[in-house]
Formats: sequence, C-alpha cells, structure tokens
Amino acid sequence: MPASWRSLITKSSPVLPGDSRIIPFAPGADPSLFFAELYSPLWSGVVSVAAPSGAVIRIAAFKDPKIDQAYGGSFDGRWLVWIEQQSSEDSNAWEIWAWDSEANKTFIVAASPRVNGATVSGPIVEPIVSAGKAAWVQSNQQGIGEVHLYSLAARHDQVIASHATTPVVFWGANLLWMHLDVAGQSGHFEMIDASGQPVSVPEPLASVHSLAFLAVSKDVVAWTDGTSIWAYRPGQSSASLVYKLPSDFAQFIAIAGDLITWDGSGSPMALDLRSSSVTTLTPANGGRFASAQSLVIYWPNAQSKSTSGEMLVSDVDASRLPALPGCS
Repeated sequence: MPASWRSLITKSSPVLPGDSRIIPFAPGADPSLFFAELYSPLWSGVVSVAAPSGAVIRIAAFKDPKIDQAYGGSFDGRWLVWIEQQSSEDSNAWEIWAWDSEANKTFIVAASPRVNGATVSGPIVEPIVSAGKAAWVQSNQQGIGEVHLYSLAARHDQVIASHATTPVVFWGANLLWMHLDVAGQSGHFEMIDASGQPVSVPEPLASVHSLAFLAVSKDVVAWTDGTSIWAYRPGQSSASLVYKLPSDFAQFIAIAGDLITWDGSGSPMALDLRSSSVTTLTPANGGRFASAQSLVIYWPNAQSKSTSGEMLVSDVDASRLPALPGCS
C-alpha cells in the first residue's frame, strides 16, 4: 500500500470509546458516518459513529449481547436497515430491523421463516435500502428463494419474485436480482423499475448465468464467480475481466469510487480501476464495507492490552485516494 493511502487512512480514523468494542457493518451516505455494533459493560447494540470525531449515537440495544450480532446493513440517507443474527449456532435465525433517522424510531421489518418452530435453510440474508424501500432475498417456508420489496414508510412487504438467489441490488431506481433456472447451477438476471414494471437487462449482464457476488455503483457494475472479477460500465458493448486471482477467492464484493473491494481468506483487498493494480486494505483478519465514496475498513488493534477484541477503524473518502501505481 502506498504511503499516501496509509496517511489518509490514519487521518480518517476516529477516536473510539476505550471501554467498548466497535465493529462496523455499514457505511453512511458519505464518509462522515458509519454504522456499527457496539459492545460495552453498560450497553450493547447498534450505533452510528461520526468520523473523524468518534461521537457515538445509540440506535437499538441488543436483546442478548452475548449472542446478537449485526453483520450487514445499508443506509440511504434517512433509513438504515440491518440484519441481526439471533443465534450463535443457527445462521438461519435472523431478524431484519430498520431505523428512521428522522423520527428516531426502530422496528422489525422481517424475521426468519420457521416450520414447526425450526428455521428454514436459506441464503445469507443481506438487506439493502434505497429511496425508502428495502429489499432482500430469503427462503420461504418451502425453502424457495423469494425477493422481498418493503416500503419502510408504509411498513408494507411484498414478494415480487420467487426462485431467486442472492444477490439483489438497487441499480439506480431499478431493482436487479438473479432468477434460478436450475437450482445450484444457473440462472438469469431479472429487473424491475421504480414502478414495479419489468425492464430488460442490458448486455453483458443478460449473458451472465452464474455468479457468486455482484456489486453496483453509479458508474460500474462488478461481479465475480469467486476467482475472476469482471467490470462493466453502462454504455460499453462488453464487460472486462479486470482481475484473475492467482490464488485464494473473492467474496462479498463492494464498490467505493474507482475501487472494487472484496474479502478473501486473509486481508480484504481492493482493485483500482484507474491502474488495474491491487492492494491489501488492512492487516490480517480485518474487514471492509464500501458504498458510493465511503470505504470503511477495520482491523484488530495489535497494540491493545484489552481482552475485548478492540478494533481500529477508518472511514475513508475513496475519492481522495490517489490512483495506485501501475503494475510492471
């Protein structure tokens, strides 16, 4: 990583409460705020954290701090939605929560389906939000993947598609997901506009029939099959293979500015589309979330004497990061 990146990361690190463990799970609408789970002796739950001041605002307390985790979420400038894990042993036990930042109110949006009291096996549930609407993919009681579209103001949920799998993303005003044609093997993208009407999927996305993860931004669509990363800019005639992993794998890709980021088995990574160069983002066992121009990274504090697992966090404005040097 260049020294210029290290310097900006250091300057973008807020001072966090010393008696707490803070783990981010979603960027804010811009690099001045991120959302995290906070654990402390007096209170544990979901919070917002201002950057660079480190000011913490409590949003929702965990019912059981020893078990509950907020592992993913999305914020559209007013509404925050997040997924809360309700069991340390059953990944299919979850609740989706929402917070209206204007009214400062929280409520449950959805809960995991159950049959005779037992949860139903399904995909990793990752809610997203845009313009007051939340969307996610979950299994129904029959184990079939469903796309849910939820109006947060009206608190109204509707199932808009079945036989779907993750990911589901807002692409501008449109909602895009993958319909499974052959379970576990292949599918095709489907998309609706803001009015709920089906719209055609442009090439080359229409030719994609199998993928692991997908990410979109205002300017770029990126996806991976796990070992290769592809990028497409609307208006181009074809997609580009931007990176072939020499080893390891890519998962949970997300875009911030000109950076395509992902997790592997070690440190989170970033590919700079300006130079096609790649860098690690944190020391080992770190994490990252990206949206618009916000790049939130976190990693264990090796200098900490705390037994609570203190994390160092940086909320970086990706537009201020200079291009990585080109590879020779």
